[in-house]
Amino acid sequence: MSVWTVGDNNSAARENQKSVTINTGTNLAALTTTYANQLVVSSDTSAGFIANTLYMRNAANNAWLAVNVKHDHSADTDLAGGLFSNVLMPNTGQVVDLNVPSPRAADTNNTGTGGTTTDDIAANQWRVKLDTSTTTSNYRQSDKGSIKIDFGQKIKFQAKLEEQAVSTSLQSRMGVQMETANAAQSSTNKCVGFEFCDANGTTYQLSSGDGTSRSVINTGVAFAGIHSVKFFYTPSVNVVGTIDATTVTKTTNLPNSGAVDADKTARFGISTTNTVTKTLYIYGYRVVGLPNDTGWV
Repeated sequence: MSVWTVGDNNSAARENQKSVTINTGTNLAALTTTYANQLVVSSDTSAGFIANTLYMRNAANNAWLAVNVKHDHSADTDLAGGLFSNVLMPNTGQVVDLNVPSPRAADTNNTGTGGTTTDDIAANQWRVKLDTSTTTSNYRQSDKGSIKIDFGQKIKFQAKLEEQAVSTSLQSRMGVQMETANAAQSSTNKCVGFEFCDANGTTYQLSSGDGTSRSVINTGVAFAGIHSVKFFYTPSVNVVGTIDATTVTKTTNLPNSGAVDADKTARFGISTTNTVTKTLYIYGYRVVGLPNDTGWV
């Protein structure tokens, strides 16, 4: 729209160019005088306009464009926001999205001492079962790798997990570049995730390591049972961990830099410290991050 300058006179044309017109959709569609980049707001849904929506006249002055409306990218139009492929294709190499909503044991790197890692599929469940069996110190580990993601960028982790009702004499870990379930916590390991052991009590602990120090914060949520397990990590700021509807925030000992090992993008493990079987069920998981991998970007 035009700009007022010293000596300008008021006129209908100048006012129309400088004003936001508010009217019904039917009346807006019937406007006989329009201008490129003119702004209007519809007070109802009619004649192709949507109530409470701001529209701008295009530069060719032959169509109205909705401004900041929801769109589903289902068509190659301004109203739909363009095709989803227009968003996906330019960003294919910019994001690593490890999305596993229906895991299979054969698709992961399974390690351990004794016990089994098996598919456990039925009408009401699709999951992978990690079973330590009854030998003391047995553990089962299920890991999924990917293009290396960057600890210097944001990471989102989400999983649906279940641990049997036993809450003592075990150790378990899940997350990004966490140690195996049978290993001791390492201060030199950069990682973000959750862990559980007898020393920390019977609840999920949000854990992170910066390569020099390692620390945890208690979520207060019992480890046993089915849970939604999530964290959102922002380097040099915090990691926000959520178990079901309980959220805790941790600001210390964040990784902040470096690449995640290619074989440790998503790690899940459980171990037993007595002769009672411990079981961890993995229903599905997703890890989203930015790449830090030579040859990929």
